[in-house]
Amino acid sequence: MNTTTQQSQKPDLSEIATIVRSFARARLELRGVRQGARVRCHGRVIVPRRSGIEVGSRAVFMDGSIPTELRCEEGAELSIGPRTLFNYGVSITARRSVRIGARCMLASFVHVRDDDGFRVEPVVIGNDVWIAYGAIIEPGSVVGDGAVIATMAVVSGEVPPRSLVTGNPARFLPLERAGHELGPLAELQAETAQPALETVAEPEARPDGPSRDGVRRAILDWLDDTRLFGEAAKLITSDTVSLREGGMLDSLGVVELVMMLEKAFGVTIDRDRAARPDSQSMNAFVDFVIGAPAGT
Repeated sequence: MNTTTQQSQKPDLSEIATIVRSFARARLELRGVRQGARVRCHGRVIVPRRSGIEVGSRAVFMDGSIPTELRCEEGAELSIGPRTLFNYGVSITARRSVRIGARCMLASFVHVRDDDGFRVEPVVIGNDVWIAYGAIIEPGSVVGDGAVIATMAVVSGEVPPRSLVTGNPARFLPLERAGHELGPLAELQAETAQPALETVAEPEARPDGPSRDGVRRAILDWLDDTRLFGEAAKLITSDTVSLREGGMLDSLGVVELVMMLEKAFGVTIDRDRAARPDSQSMNAFVDFVIGAPAGT
């Protein structure tokens, strides 16, 4: 690796300052909470009671318009595994026990609770689980390792490892199957509401349609809200590289992104083209919107 490349990968002083502030803020926001090393808070975290809560090392709480809330009643336990990441507006309520594993990702407005006013049952979320925007994990749920909970899904019961969960009531699909077929995922996702679209910034108005910058910005905002937790602009280093191959999207993500763009910009996108691996870069998705016929 040459010297220029090495230098380009080093964080600048502003990034270092942001990291240091996030460490200090974690100590302030989570004071009195048992926490591991290098926990980071970029925004406000509400913690009404400190006892019974444990936050694993390198966990991250992102900044946003609504703070995250960790509510643990007296005598209960709320455990968060290492390297788990929370976007803003997440709500966790433990009256008896809520356990969240390592390396999980919780998108904005996810709600996890072991008490719904009628029953109190422990909740267990395994390792490497992704929970998308607005999903709800109900009392008594056990979510297996590597599961993906889709936007606005409501989980009540057991989710097998490596499963995709959509809808309310929840429906399950093995991720191995989901990786092969785009059509069935589109049908499943069409049954769920898409309130995350409301968070996408309005595209720049132009007489002949949306601008490329407006569409790109909307895609980045959506990725931040649903998957990349404020890191989209840093992680997408090339607009010509496939977002799916780069790990930014899976099959479900392609479906959700297409649906978001159609609704946000009032266009119809060719689903067959969008399903092709060579048509899933940032530039490709922008081109779909710019060149798509109006009306859905």
